[in-house]
Amino acid sequence: MLNLRQLQCAIALSDTGSFQLAAQKLGITPSGLTQSIQRLESYYGCTLFTRKRTGVSPTAKGAIIIEGAQAIIQRADAMDREIELANKPEAGQLNIGVDPTLANTLMAPALVQLMNDLPRVSYTVINGHRPALNKLLESREIDFFLSYPMPGDQAHKVESIEFSIPAPVLVGRSEHPLSTRPKRKIHEYFAYPRLGARLPEWYSQWAKKELLREGLDIDPKTDYELYADDLGLMKNIVQRTDALMGLYREDAKLELNAGVLIELNPMNWPERVPVQLITAAERPLAVATEKLVDVIIAAIPSKNADSR
Repeated sequence: MLNLRQLQCAIALSDTGSFQLAAQKLGITPSGLTQSIQRLESYYGCTLFTRKRTGVSPTAKGAIIIEGAQAIIQRADAMDREIELANKPEAGQLNIGVDPTLANTLMAPALVQLMNDLPRVSYTVINGHRPALNKLLESREIDFFLSYPMPGDQAHKVESIEFSIPAPVLVGRSEHPLSTRPKRKIHEYFAYPRLGARLPEWYSQWAKKELLREGLDIDPKTDYELYADDLGLMKNIVQRTDALMGLYREDAKLELNAGVLIELNPMNWPERVPVQLITAAERPLAVATEKLVDVIIAAIPSKNADSR
């Protein structure tokens, strides 16, 4: 009968290429490891590893088993983590995904409050973009994530809480050529390099509408010249070139206050942008997850509050 320990043995042997090293890694004897591999080969009716002078490596069929074993072990680990969170509401491991541009402005304040309320919970925050975060949620490597909406998401697999937040600001160096133009149109920005973590859908749609408003039936050219998740790196480049980037004020507060960066928003720049908090469909949330979701939502000012 197939069991998780046998799969762990196969993974360890594939990773190390040695029966001796794999056995040491798992804390068992080489003969015990050999027996587990033999049981796996008997179960599947094929040879899973080839033994050469240079080491041990998976066969073509063995590679299939290894890939499946890794997914099974990963899923088992995720189940253990989720059950621990369910059994110990004020302890356990909470894994969170977030778009890098939302980490400081939304996630950080919420985590500060939650870490004070639930100090025994451990947290892992993974920066990523919508497609990657969707995969991590589906494989249960993360419990939920914050991101911008993206067309084409499969609604039956995820549940979303949608809200809007104050829009980021476009920034450039203090003496940027656009700073002398009081009424800046979107097409003027295409003459300068633009930097960003990833291009959000709301920006693409807004740029297309603005170009039509300006009577320009042209490609919006909304792609970036440089992609990076490191906001510090991009701010450094913007301060020294004519490049532009979008930042939330919280992420640019020091530079804006010091005058090394200035706001260069175009005409009709949106006041708010859409954000989604995504959880897996029909999966009950752990207590720590529910509290963090509540904290994030409660901290977002409403449109009515903005207008007052």
